[in-house]
Amino acid sequence: MAGGNNGDWMLAQFDLATGDVDWTDYYDTSGFPGEFVCGVGVDAAGAWWVCGFAHATFALYGVLTRRYDATGVVLSSAPWYPPAGLAIYDLPADALHVGSAGEAWEFANVYGTGGNSSIAMLEFDAAGTLVLEDYFGGSFGTHYGTRDSLFSSSDRMALTGYVQSNPSGATDFVTPQLDMSQLPTGYCTAKTTSTGCEPFASFTGMSSASASSGFAVRAGGLRNQKSGLLFYGLTGSASAPFQGGTMCIATPRMRTPVQSSGGNSFPADDCSGSFALDMNAFAGGALGGAPAPALRVAGTTVHCQFWGRDPGFAPPQNTMLSSALRYVVLP
Repeated sequence: MAGGNNGDWMLAQFDLATGDVDWTDYYDTSGFPGEFVCGVGVDAAGAWWVCGFAHATFALYGVLTRRYDATGVVLSSAPWYPPAGLAIYDLPADALHVGSAGEAWEFANVYGTGGNSSIAMLEFDAAGTLVLEDYFGGSFGTHYGTRDSLFSSSDRMALTGYVQSNPSGATDFVTPQLDMSQLPTGYCTAKTTSTGCEPFASFTGMSSASASSGFAVRAGGLRNQKSGLLFYGLTGSASAPFQGGTMCIATPRMRTPVQSSGGNSFPADDCSGSFALDMNAFAGGALGGAPAPALRVAGTTVHCQFWGRDPGFAPPQNTMLSSALRYVVLP
């Protein structure tokens, strides 16, 4: 929802049963005009994602991405401004898409000083941090723009838009598809814990064969103060019954060192626990264990899923299983 005073943006959450307003949030940039919302989504962990225009100065404006929890508290706020020589001139009607692993993608139309325009794609990880910036089109004298976007099958993002060539000015309809298969993707179904939560796999950063850190595989919604580890495999996905849940990784499976879910201290018994493992650091041998050498090879596809203890279930089903994550090791 967009609105507010002096062109500022406003968000509101309503109770659908009563129509009452649960919370509102206004955003403006020191009185500059033109802030407004262009996309809203909710991820599997319940966080609101919102993107829209925001000004840094009267002449410089960019895309602002904010995340909120269910009560309206701001979890992250990340402005993005195009690099030198480019400027945003439009955001499409559906500028934001929330992914299956807590991430989000946004699209913006930008133009340059050389008489061309292109489509910018931004990816944000589950913490709301920009991890990828790429451009489509924009050769000299041509104008590319997108009006809408949607997920299609086989890990593709489909765009609809236009391309216009100079000097004729002829405009054509264009429908590019972007290959998203190398980006982290969530899949499979988590096992509900004995305390009623569903552990959700997500990520922060980006995988790299050469980096020594910076790509954390994560899971929240776990029982607090319980031990667990990460299963991973290099031969694909699976969907097999396992300890009262679903094993999402094909054999052979490997494992990382044991860690604690942390969260609230005893005697609390809740879903405040979480697991996190930096796969770049693990692959480089910095976290112990016996990492597979292929984790340091660009192009390797990795499937992974967290497992942990859950004494609320009778053995042998006294375990937790998160949803799963697939990613490709990048250079």
